[in-house]
Amino acid sequence: MINRIQAENILKSLNSSKVILLFGARQTGKTSLLDFLCEKIDKNNVCFLNADEGDVRELFLSSDNSISLKSIVGNKDYLFIDEAQRIRDIGMKLKLLSDNFKDLRIIATGSSSFDLGNKTQEALTGRKLEYRLFPLSFRELAS
Repeated sequence: MINRIQAENILKSLNSSKVILLFGARQTGKTSLLDFLCEKIDKNNVCFLNADEGDVRELFLSSDNSISLKSIVGNKDYLFIDEAQRIRDIGMKLKLLSDNFKDLRIIATGSSSFDLGNKTQEALTGRKLEYRLFPLSFRELAS
């Protein structure tokens, strides 16, 4: 994998209690970046969910309180949700998790910053850090 500049920034941000939102166009490497982060922090301690899968969306749909949401994550310290914009009310669900489980570190990705941004804007005000992943830069390719 090509080292991505944003990987360093996101790793540092995992020490904060804020939800990390990673936006980027399709095929810019968001999922690969999540896989890389899993390896760096201990993949056995990460609940990695892909919201393209219907059963993942159904899990969140049927979870309407912080306890049922936490049961999805179990005893893991990290929750990574790929394509999070596909989950209905994702902003409120991330807010509930963030507010009630301070030690849980959350990263959510979305191909469309417009979709995911709109779905999380109000609920996560003051609770999020946003990153954009662009196609490979010259610096990344050169390394």
